[in-house]
Amino acid sequence: MSGEHIQEKGTMVIMPKRCRILGIILVIFMFSTTLFLSGCIKSEEPLQKLSVPNNNGSPIGLKSEAERGVDSNIIDYKIAVGSITGQVFNESSGVLTKKWDSSNFPGFWRDPETGVSTEELVIDQNINNSRRVIEKSNLIYRTRPESVNFQVYRNTGKTPPGTNGSYQVIGWLGEKHVFFKGNKIAKIIFEQNASEKKIMTTGDSWYFDEGYRFFAHTVEAPLERMAWVEFLKDNKRLQELVIPDREAYAYQAEAIGSPVFVTYPYIHRGAETDIGEFIYTWLRSANLKSINFSDTFGIMEVTSDNNGIIELRNRVPIDLAPDREINLMGNLSIKVGSSNTSLSFYPYKADETGNRTLTGMLIIANTECDIPEGCGPKYQLWDSQFENFVPLLGNFTNDELEHILRVKGVNTTLPTSEYGKLGYRGPKEAVKVSSYSVLSKVQYHGYLVNEAGKYTAKKYPCLSFSNEYTSEAFFTKWNKAFAWEVHDNSVILKVRMTNTSSNETPQPFYELWYDGSSGFFIKEIKYPDNADFCP
Repeated sequence: MSGEHIQEKGTMVIMPKRCRILGIILVIFMFSTTLFLSGCIKSEEPLQKLSVPNNNGSPIGLKSEAERGVDSNIIDYKIAVGSITGQVFNESSGVLTKKWDSSNFPGFWRDPETGVSTEELVIDQNINNSRRVIEKSNLIYRTRPESVNFQVYRNTGKTPPGTNGSYQVIGWLGEKHVFFKGNKIAKIIFEQNASEKKIMTTGDSWYFDEGYRFFAHTVEAPLERMAWVEFLKDNKRLQELVIPDREAYAYQAEAIGSPVFVTYPYIHRGAETDIGEFIYTWLRSANLKSINFSDTFGIMEVTSDNNGIIELRNRVPIDLAPDREINLMGNLSIKVGSSNTSLSFYPYKADETGNRTLTGMLIIANTECDIPEGCGPKYQLWDSQFENFVPLLGNFTNDELEHILRVKGVNTTLPTSEYGKLGYRGPKEAVKVSSYSVLSKVQYHGYLVNEAGKYTAKKYPCLSFSNEYTSEAFFTKWNKAFAWEVHDNSVILKVRMTNTSSNETPQPFYELWYDGSSGFFIKEIKYPDNADFCP
């Protein structure tokens, strides 16, 4: 369990489509169809944001962000240790950067020797302090493959076996990858620059990530000038052969256009023994990642994959509220400055460890159902807007269902066994949980539905009705929307009752806040603030 303090983020904007998510929760607990429909009345108009200004321009019925100490975020991703930051968009100083590539954001990959880079991040709209929301699809991450030469070919003219001396490279979330046909990529694990070398003698091993090892059985000079070598993975032999002096060596796992391992030996007599200097060494992962149209990564979605040019756009609006930290995908995020009078923000790439601390509502999904956005991963951590979730790999119980959790873990890829048979279209980046703490004690949805019904029946009886089959439940004529936020480890649960059939803009609403631990009522917020909904 984590005891560290982390300021949480929460927001109140919930669109009608979230009723599908609420439906999943209801199915899990076998709520009645009538109860569900009372909370998910179909509407063509979205619910109004909580921050709709009143006559004096201030948020309706709410203290300022600074007064409340609460920040709004799509989900609270905290990645520890250091980060690499990009050029700041700074409205007050007139620096209005809306495009980042490797020249102004070192978090993107750039080859130090050739200068090749392929990534960019673009905001395709005007933005300033009075327009802080990046609308859906207006934040674009784009990358493309480029042809580059292997170091050994560039410096010696020797081509690694099975190649023409070059391969396709692509940057992906700040890391150098090999690009293959069909929009598959593989991370480059190791690469020597032109001046680096590894000295090996007979019996030496050279260890790499992902369990790879290069072993020298024999290094001989000056007569034979050869090395008898073995290439292994997880101590299993992949290839064994003799490499002549100054001949490019490559291990080709499959005929997909790129070897897995390349090196070049320079064998000579040392002071006491024969040695081999292995140079221009290059190693890629054998694990291929597919990036296809409509795939989602964090809050970004692949909108184009033509001719190897991969483009992703934000699938939900991004609110650049003061002090927000917004995770886009993987370890790529945006940090917003604290001023509420001048907009400033910058992209950053978090540390390489992939450590995360997330806060969200736990849903334990029915993996047998056929709703792709609601099935697949059994454990899902949903954000405060019920727009996005992160798959979790770990063990939870029904006692934690619909509670707000703070989870610690590391990035990982969601196993296909979690979604392979369900036509899953959700996120495939998961968090492997190492520890977690439960921040709320009240079960979320069922509690709010009942409490909101009781409140309505007492204060606004004209909006309430009962059902003969559920004598203790109260139903409302207005649409329900749900949200939560966390402040100093205390959870606030919210339900907004909105007249979505109203022609008024913004639509009238009353919003109820409850303590997530005790269930006690905190306050009501109304719009208009002097409204009498039952005159």
